[in-house]
Amino acid sequence: QPNGVFHPKIYLFWNENEWEALKWEALIGSANLTVGALTNNSEVMVLISGTDADSSMKENVLTLIEDYWNKSRMVRDDDARAYRAFWERNQSSLRRLSGKYGKLEISKSPIESNVMTMTWKEFICEVSPHEPEYGERCELLELVHKNFKDTPLFGDMEIGVRRTIAGLPNKYNNNWSWFGKMQRAHIFKIAIDDNNPNISSALDNIPISGPVTKGQYNAYLEEFSNATRFINGVATASRLLAMKRPDYFVCLDSKNKEGLCESFGIAQGINYNSYWEEIIERIMDSVWWNEPRPNNGEDWNVWDGRAAMLDAIFYERD
Repeated sequence: QPNGVFHPKIYLFWNENEWEALKWEALIGSANLTVGALTNNSEVMVLISGTDADSSMKENVLTLIEDYWNKSRMVRDDDARAYRAFWERNQSSLRRLSGKYGKLEISKSPIESNVMTMTWKEFICEVSPHEPEYGERCELLELVHKNFKDTPLFGDMEIGVRRTIAGLPNKYNNNWSWFGKMQRAHIFKIAIDDNNPNISSALDNIPISGPVTKGQYNAYLEEFSNATRFINGVATASRLLAMKRPDYFVCLDSKNKEGLCESFGIAQGINYNSYWEEIIERIMDSVWWNEPRPNNGEDWNVWDGRAAMLDAIFYERD
């Protein structure tokens, strides 16, 4: 039954032994005849019983079951294989609807997360009240986007530009510190200053526009690890990602991790492997992230950098 939901559960039992009274019993309710339904699930069933002397209810149940049977069709091997493939294809969506994104223990469902349920109007109100911080953040994102557009290869950029994108002190731009300060990540700093080719190769895996996939993220990590050996944690990797694609990535560091993870209802033990599922997939399922680009041109910079701008909400100000 492709239209609507076919959901009735009816079980009918009766005996026909000549030496016993002719009795019947029907179970009608929510439970499938499965281990889950009979053990873990919360189910409700009604037991109706009687004898053949008052069997009109039994006959009604039999007629109903026969009607369902006549409308049904045989499930063949090809049907089962196709259904299984479709079911497996959609497990990620089903898992995410229940709030299970990665392997971390969760304390709230998506609908209980303030950050996931915000509308675009609410999101703008959250990120914009701090001045001059708000304007400086927008200017930095606009500047970095222009640099990636004019010079697609990170390795071809001047050191001041590279340091700005990487969150390191420099004379090129005074707003470099927004979205995460990385000056204490010494190996990362050396890789940026030495123009390690693996950093540029890593960023090449992330397109400047269009969708970003988990496969592209994994390819980025593989190259990034060759330059940094992952010693500096997820902050440095997510800083570069947030600058190239601020619509998809947020720099997750010590200044915003506690608040962001608390709002998502997850523990703070985020690493490179869990960052995509625990953070990015939740962002992509958020209401504000999926709303269309606003008509108000003043908000375009924020919408184009909406994932990175989460830092403005959860940033722990001194």
